[in-house]
Amino acid sequence: MIETTEKEALRLKKLLLPLLLVLLLTGCQSLYPDDDLFVSEHVAPFAYRETEQPAEETSGVELIQSVSCASDIRDAIKRMLNRGEGSSTFLLKDYDGAVNEDMKNMYFALRDDSPKYAYAMEGPPTWNLVQDGTDTLIKISLNIQKDVKAIHTRLYKNKEAFEEEVLTVLRQQGRSFTVQVSGYQDTDWYTLLDDYILNHPDQIVEAPSISVYVFPDRGMVRVLELHFDYNTDQETLVQRKNDTNSYLNLICNQLSRKSPEEMVEVLARYLIPATGYEADPNASVYSQVVLKSAGSSRTMASVIAYLCNRAGVACEIVIGEREEEPWYWNRILCDDGWRSLDLHAAALEGNFHPALLPSAEMIGYSWDPLRYLEIEPPEPEEPSEPEEPIDPDAPTETAEQTEPVEDSEAPQPEPEPSTEPSTEASTEEP
Repeated sequence: MIETTEKEALRLKKLLLPLLLVLLLTGCQSLYPDDDLFVSEHVAPFAYRETEQPAEETSGVELIQSVSCASDIRDAIKRMLNRGEGSSTFLLKDYDGAVNEDMKNMYFALRDDSPKYAYAMEGPPTWNLVQDGTDTLIKISLNIQKDVKAIHTRLYKNKEAFEEEVLTVLRQQGRSFTVQVSGYQDTDWYTLLDDYILNHPDQIVEAPSISVYVFPDRGMVRVLELHFDYNTDQETLVQRKNDTNSYLNLICNQLSRKSPEEMVEVLARYLIPATGYEADPNASVYSQVVLKSAGSSRTMASVIAYLCNRAGVACEIVIGEREEEPWYWNRILCDDGWRSLDLHAAALEGNFHPALLPSAEMIGYSWDPLRYLEIEPPEPEEPSEPEEPIDPDAPTETAEQTEPVEDSEAPQPEPEPSTEPSTEASTEEP
């Protein structure tokens, strides 16, 4: 019995030994979880973060950027403007140069390097030098008037690409556009925008008031700021543009395959109101075409030129004077040459059947003849009749003569001296 018991004890030891090794490797917690220990493992990370938070705050306060030269200050001011900071303090560390002189020239350095930063400030920056123990601090203050982030930076391939982006803003009825351009070329922006508005009544149904600012006055890198001020909100402008284009499409369909004279009758029927309208030099295309409440010679001439050219008939806008007043009218190319049409004057006079007039009959009008040359259409060539073959035996046109015509190139016999006295008086002495 004893031997059997010892054998069983040895067998149990062999079985318990692997179990003890498993318990030692996995830990007793897997079999007997301790609530306090389990909670402490999750609380520790939060306690760690709480102790770190004050350290982050103090480190942020202690950080002061240092500047060592004028270019460092210039870059620091750029960062201030990008963040919209009106003031900031920097540490002068081994500064190379005279900081006061550099600050006096800082505005001009920004203007030449990156004009948009100087343009964003209202005047040069102000500064104060403060002594803090052995350190010298400089406090810089800026009077920010523009948002630098709203000023785009562009490098255009050519001048036309730059102008096209500006016209795109106008077509989309934008309110403002500010851009810093590298390789800037001078452009008469007022003339460019005004010509586009005049020749695109389908795109600009209400002409805005335009303001143009260019900074600086010279240089290859400049800032252009445009403002378009409308009397109508954006949503209403979009609706008016749609209504105007619908009406223009209706008129254009009526002009299809008609002669210039017939087109004038259609234009008068659709553009001259039965009750007349008020003459307003600032009338919009919408009020001229859709409402017919107010019109001007400019908007009328703009609409007619657009409709005629779209219908396939050459038409131009003539800018001149009528009774010593600035005036716009049209000239249309007919079969017999250019003919003038002033539909706005006809509307003011209540003439619902205006006629196309030659330039000589435009009484009271004046214009630049070199700008508007009279272009005459080429006259058609008359077809020539085929020539009949010549019969050598047929009589010629001088057949009435009884004697044949002698060849002028054949030698003629010399005339014989006459024996009769001459009837003319001789100048020779006897």
